[in-house]
Order: sequence, then C-alpha cells, then structure tokens
Amino acid sequence: MENGLFYTPLTGASRAEIECGMAGKNEAYFQRMLHELTEQAQRADALGYDKLAISEHHFQIEGFEVPNNPVMFNAYLAAQTKNIKLGQLGILAAARHPLLVAEDIVLLDHMTQGRCFVGLARGAHTRAVNVLADKYGIKAPTPGLTDPAARQLNHERFVENFELMKMAWTQDTFKFTGKYWQVPPDDVVFGHEGTAKYGRGQNAEGRIDEIGIVPRPFTKPYPQVYVPFTASPATVEWCARNQIRLVAFTSIHEQIDEILTRYQRAANEAGQAIGYGDGVAHFKTIIISDTEEEARHHAENVAWAWAEWLGGYGFNEAFRLPGETGPIPNNFETTQRGHRFILYGTADQVLRQLEPFVEQYNVGELFNWVFNGVMPHDAVLKSFELYAEKVAPKLP
Repeated sequence: MENGLFYTPLTGASRAEIECGMAGKNEAYFQRMLHELTEQAQRADALGYDKLAISEHHFQIEGFEVPNNPVMFNAYLAAQTKNIKLGQLGILAAARHPLLVAEDIVLLDHMTQGRCFVGLARGAHTRAVNVLADKYGIKAPTPGLTDPAARQLNHERFVENFELMKMAWTQDTFKFTGKYWQVPPDDVVFGHEGTAKYGRGQNAEGRIDEIGIVPRPFTKPYPQVYVPFTASPATVEWCARNQIRLVAFTSIHEQIDEILTRYQRAANEAGQAIGYGDGVAHFKTIIISDTEEEARHHAENVAWAWAEWLGGYGFNEAFRLPGETGPIPNNFETTQRGHRFILYGTADQVLRQLEPFVEQYNVGELFNWVFNGVMPHDAVLKSFELYAEKVAPKLP
C-alpha cells in the first residue's frame, strides 16, 4: 500500500493562537509553518512515505488553510527532499485558466524530473471559488449553497478544462472547440516570421490556427491525475472512465461502498479490468503516540479545527449515516463515525483499527490528513515515525 501525507495546511498557529483571531495574516506563524513543514517533509521522505500533497485555498485570514499556490509549495518542498512525490489535492481547476494550470504542471514535472502528480478539484469554498471564478460564471458546488444548475455548470467547466489540459500535455500544437472554450480564438493575428520558419500553427495570413505549450511533459503522457473529496456520481464515473484516481474521505460504509462500486462499474464499462477499490485512494487523519491519552488529546484538537472550519462548509456530509436527516452534529464524535476519520492511539491500537479498513475496501493508497499547528510539530514527527516503523509494514 502506498502512504501519502496531505496538508491543507494550517498556518502553523496553535489552537490558542488561532482563537485570538486573524492568524492567517501573521507572518511569524507562516514562517513557523514553512520551517515545520520542511522538516516534516524531509522526515517523511527519509521514512519512505510515497507522496505529499498540498491543497489550494485563498483568502483564509482565519488561519485554518493558507496555501494559495500548491504548485509553488510543491517546487519548494521538492528542493528540500529526494524521493517523495509532490502534488496537489487539489488545484481549483474550474476557477483557473486550464492552459496556465497545464503549463504550471509541466514546469513542476520537469523541475522534479517526474517526482510529481496532479490533483484537480471543483472547489468547496464559496468565498474562494465564487470570487476567483466570477469571470467564468462559476460557483462552488457546496451542498445547499448552490442550485442544481450552478453545480452542473461547475462540473461541465471542470471536465472541459481537463480535456483542454490533456490536449495541451499530449499534442505539440492543437486547437480546441468546446462548449466554454475556443482555443485559439478566431481573431489572433501574430504574423511572425520566426513562427513561419521554426514553429507551426500560423497560417499564410499570419493568423494563429493552433497553439502549443512548452515543453512536453517529462512524464509520459503526463503525471498521474487525482480528484479529491468528491462523491458526486457524475464525477466519480468520469474519473473512472479517464483513469483518474479518486480520493475519498468519508468514513461511512454505505458512502464508501457506493463510491467504490460506481467507480469500478464505470471503469469496467470503459474497458478497464479493475477490481473493487482499485483506482480510489482514501483520506484519514492518523495520530500515533506512546499512549492513548496523548493521542486522544491531539485528536480532540484536530476535531476542534474540523468543527470550527471544515464542518462549516459542508464536509460533515461525509459522516452522514444512512437515513439521517437534518444537520450533522459538529463535534469529535462525528469524526469517529463508521470507520473513523480520525484514527488515534498507540501503534498497535491504530493498526487494529486500520487493518480491517484496508482489507475491506482493498485500499491501495492512503493519505494521512495532517493538521499541523493544532498538533505540535514534535508530535507530528513522532506520529510519522511510529506509523512508518510499526504500522505500515504490517498492513496488507
């Protein structure tokens, strides 16, 4: 099984510092986060972790999630590490120009010589997506905050953006006509003799008929693509058909089973012979300490951050029990529903909790969602070490 780490990350502030307000604007906290994140990435690299992912967030003055450019974080951490793969879970693909994203990924792929992967997200935060994607008419597909037509538009733009990225990664020059994009536009006149001599895509009148991004990807045909967080049937099936790895974060059996079954069925129908659970990675927060009491203390602080922030924009839907109606409780017990999102305890206790989960769902890849800051730096490092040395080697 491959083991990865996932960071939003928090700004590096402790719970008490966040509770003072506006922690995201504090440059000292941010510097602390960079220092600690660097050491954590290096330790994970030395311990043999396979991947480390950063998400994209904007305007988070509260301090809960602060990485506004995950690709830049990836490039920075790549310079500090040797083997671990770096990527995003994910880039706000529906809110960004797809060709700029495609170029960023190609640069990262070359700078790391293939030590990277791609994560694309539809976006759950209305403040970020609705501001940045306003020019595209895109809204965040958060349950209860957008109407069905807006959710459909987000999905369609997301899918078309990926098709444009894929074309840019796999063809030297191309043209694309979709529902939302025409690349290049009809009225681009370049008229450059250098293009006529050394390039292509410019017609005899100097009009640009095709374009190409620079350079070709280092990884062929392009780095592995992931889509995190979604349980949307349309997105799950689209991922399966396109050999995109899904990252699920629910802990409820019925939800997990629905995702894995739907993904397998869609992949099989597309001619891919995969088994139940193949192609789907999972999120959990894993906290291991010398004692259960210490691990529980850290888990409660993580659950506080979840309740104060993530629970506020719909992520508690991942913990909805079958037949349950109304708001989901926003507390520590909620994160422990089903197979537990937060796994905590000694190494033996965590192994006993994780083993049946891995076996039941044929888990081939697991990302540990790290809540830096609210969990002290030394405790994070200790947890990484105990997992790598005493848990991971005993998993199927």
